[in-house]
Amino acid sequence: MGRPKVSLLSRERIARAALEVADDHGRLTLTQLAKHLGVTSPSLYNYVGGLDEVLELMRETIHREQGPKIDRSWPWQEVLRHVAYHDRNSIGQHPWLAADLMISEMTAEEPIASVVDFAEVLRGAGFTSEEVYQVIGTVDLLTAGGALDLGAPDQVFPVETESADHALGESLRANPKGRGRADAVFDFAVESLISALELRLASR
Repeated sequence: MGRPKVSLLSRERIARAALEVADDHGRLTLTQLAKHLGVTSPSLYNYVGGLDEVLELMRETIHREQGPKIDRSWPWQEVLRHVAYHDRNSIGQHPWLAADLMISEMTAEEPIASVVDFAEVLRGAGFTSEEVYQVIGTVDLLTAGGALDLGAPDQVFPVETESADHALGESLRANPKGRGRADAVFDFAVESLISALELRLASR
């Protein structure tokens, strides 16, 4: 039998299959990925150098389809909100990916380009060189936590705690549940960060 005229694999197909496998299993191995694609593990190495490169293909695919698209003419506050909400919502669809992305080197070109744009906006707003990455890193922390929080149960605390006559119980009763709770917490975190940064700039 002759070889097929069209390759069974491509980097894009590998990335999409990797997302499917990891969504189903909460983790990813090259063996699982090869089985899902109907090929042998060595075949993958014709397209990727290993699991780290697959992770970057996944990062780039998510960013291309759902990630932030920054306009450098926007006010820095709007850019920060845009990045925070797009990153939280895109990673939140694949929450298992949050930890992997936080501890891996970013090499995918499009995500790096977005961070470069973000940094330029922050520098133009008056943040120091040290502060530029500190702001970016803080937003990363917020979005990773926010992405995981999207998967939290509607009832985060026991019913007994919520109905109790103490400050926590009162606050739980005053706040929404489910996605509404997650959104309210994330809104509070993002707006608190922006307010603190505005004060920092205004004090100079």
